Amino acid sequence: MSEAVEPTEENLDAFWRNAVTHMRIEPVAGFTGQDDLASLRPPAFAFGSTPEQADEAAELVLAGKKRATVSYKPEYEAEGVALPKVGEFAIMLDGAGRPRALLSNERVDVLPFSEVGADIAEAEGQPDLAKWQEDHRDFFGMVADMLGRQFKESDEIVAEVFTVAYRAE
Repeated sequence: MSEAVEPTEENLDAFWRNAVTHMRIEPVAGFTGQDDLASLRPPAFAFGSTPEQADEAAELVLAGKKRATVSYKPEYEAEGVALPKVGEFAIMLDGAGRPRALLSNERVDVLPFSEVGADIAEAEGQPDLAKWQEDHRDFFGMVADMLGRQFKESDEIVAEVFTVAYRAE
């Protein structure tokens, strides 16, 4: 299994400057002071655990076939990381660590795994709910094992539904 290439700070900063300019959120510092949205680059991430998975997911996002992602809520708790919020941005990377798109959360749901419906599975790019459940039981089971837990279908997941706010040229 190969690992994703880390993005360079220079590439991330250039991508963020382009996104801010394109989206017209750059502040006029002389009149309004510093704007946190424009000055603080959002976190960058790649979907999956291999460059191939990151590339595949990035293409699905850019084609509009993947509009959501889910994660295991106990992982946030174990790492002391705040849950995602509506309106937050994140920079999506491809398998080579290149910024490909700026994603914006439209909806964030926290719900038991057993209550995930076909709408979330489809937004994640999997139109077959049973297949989605099978794949995610395995995945969340591995994450739970790493946390010293046993996955249960009553465990909560975090579903983020996003839009592409900006894409790299």
